Amino acid sequence: MHRSWIVAGLLLVAAPAAAQEQPDPKTLLSQATLNAIANQLSGAQALHNVMEMCPYERNRPAEEYQGTYREAKYAEAKAKEYGFTDVHIERFPLGTKQWAGEMAELWVTEPGTPQLVTSFRDVTATLATGSHSADVTADLVYVGRGDSADDYKDKDVKGKIVLCSGPVGAAHNLAVRQFGAEGVVSFFNGTGKPIDRPDQIGWSGIGGGPGAAAAATGASAPKTTFGFILSLRMGLDLLSRVEKHQHVKVHALVKATEYDTPMQVVVATIPGDGSTNEEFHFTAHLFEGIAKQGANEFIRCVAADEPGLDLWRKSDIFVKDMGIVGKASRAAGLATPVAAAAEQLYLIGKAQGLSALDDSAVITVIAPTSPTA
Repeated sequence: MHRSWIVAGLLLVAAPAAAQEQPDPKTLLSQATLNAIANQLSGAQALHNVMEMCPYERNRPAEEYQGTYREAKYAEAKAKEYGFTDVHIERFPLGTKQWAGEMAELWVTEPGTPQLVTSFRDVTATLATGSHSADVTADLVYVGRGDSADDYKDKDVKGKIVLCSGPVGAAHNLAVRQFGAEGVVSFFNGTGKPIDRPDQIGWSGIGGGPGAAAAATGASAPKTTFGFILSLRMGLDLLSRVEKHQHVKVHALVKATEYDTPMQVVVATIPGDGSTNEEFHFTAHLFEGIAKQGANEFIRCVAADEPGLDLWRKSDIFVKDMGIVGKASRAAGLATPVAAAAEQLYLIGKAQGLSALDDSAVITVIAPTSPTA
């Protein structure tokens, strides 16, 4: 499968750098090449493309799961408009159904007049991916971070909804699957700046958790309910109510479903001039998963008007990406030994606590910390 974008053409025609010139340390390109790219591009057009593909998180309609995703359709149309050849969308089976939220609301029902805290209609990122349908009214109990068993000592959370400041997935795994809670409400934001921007919501999911792999082989699946994700401001407001009144009751209403839908990959080619038989492949995210519209931290890669990017990528993202490659290759009956090896390296890195570091940190998995004779 060939993926060649406008970057390829620009790199081929760039003038060779002087022998003594050092390449830019971030892009590894010569200054002459960077200048050539800058002289041909419009940052405004790149911004327009980004805004068309992922201006905000939205509820993807059912017809997209059953047809063509908005982002794929847009990227295909722009590639044709820009004059690329052999533009088409390839579809790959994923092997598992894709989660999709339909509606969700979280209300404070006691004390006082019922008040809506958050809704999927207004902010779709507020519903943790992987959540199951539910209609629960229960007491709200604060457990601190909620991602350690120690957080639940001397706390009765069975049949209640847990409020926590830690990751929603880790808290759900303990609160629901181990201690019998009905669901989780988290105001954790590990990737943004919650103090500086207290209204940010950190998109996340509750996942399969321990036992999910066994369930795929026919064993019983781990208990999964729901998770809500709040901004820091929302979470602290709920916490202040709990601390003030000691008894706060909330109503969680969730509707979710699954779709048997493929991964959609937009492919386009820029033919070379025949001077070499080498190929240049440029790839980028269109999706961060299917339910989350637009890979917001990567989407500018496919703006088709902004090559030479400097992107900081967390190692944990590569665990997910290599997993997607593995699933797609197995479903297609293809061998991808290099991708499989890379996945194992990043999994080892994750186990060693490298998830939040730049992806280049994986070198520490296989290289010594200091040179040896």
